[in-house]
Amino acid sequence: MSAGGGGSGVPGAEEFQNAKCEAFRLQDGKHGRFWRIEHAGCAFAITSGETGSIGKFEVKEFAQAEDCAREVKRRIAAIIAEGYVPDGGFDADKQVCFDDHEVGPHPLSSHPALRRHFQDAFYYDCKAPDAPFAGLGGGGGHDALSHIEKDFRRQKSFRFTEFPERLVETLWEMTWVAPDENSEGDVEYLLSGRMHAMGDMMLSDEASWATAYAQIRITGRIDRELKTMALDAMRRQEVVAEVFDGADPEERSEIRAKMIVDLEVFES
Repeated sequence: MSAGGGGSGVPGAEEFQNAKCEAFRLQDGKHGRFWRIEHAGCAFAITSGETGSIGKFEVKEFAQAEDCAREVKRRIAAIIAEGYVPDGGFDADKQVCFDDHEVGPHPLSSHPALRRHFQDAFYYDCKAPDAPFAGLGGGGGHDALSHIEKDFRRQKSFRFTEFPERLVETLWEMTWVAPDENSEGDVEYLLSGRMHAMGDMMLSDEASWATAYAQIRITGRIDRELKTMALDAMRRQEVVAEVFDGADPEERSEIRAKMIVDLEVFES
């Protein structure tokens, strides 16, 4: 398997590195509103809402770049006709980003920091095996992302580092196994002690790396403790694959190997 995304057709972030972002604002009495559009090639993303809110997210994709450009022009003209004016103080790196749930993960609905540092298509793919938002067995990574997006909107002080354990214990009703127990000896001991240890360990690891990439995807940064947790989780699954599943080190998951390298060098 290549690290590109498993041939799914999901776009990587490379083609959106030079996306153009145009931001507008409207002051209507006491309540201001914002509207911004980011576009490149055959896709655009719109974020809009009341000033100070997270807003609503919309992604549109087209078969032809010309059709996309035409629709972008039409949308901007309509907003200006409503009284919106350009917002010269807008800074994309200071925003939070969420997916359009009708489209799913997409580079244009991700924080610019994710697009800059994590360009492979599998970072935006919910089906590629081993990808952050897919799942080892049944889409747990995407489930984690969905819970995080909902909770983050409700809680201004959402704690990403605490979320993996809560996800496993409370929402998935499994037993949390801390990812720092990731040596061959640790894994042998864990698997010898409990009937459901493998499932608990796999879901704990998946919750850890999904949460880490979700924080970058939404906010553009990552807590140091969560970064360490995610790297430990991915390395533990490398141990499981190589030692207990009999996988040749030369045939390990290319996606997970690339995730480890990319996350190691990422700095908030």
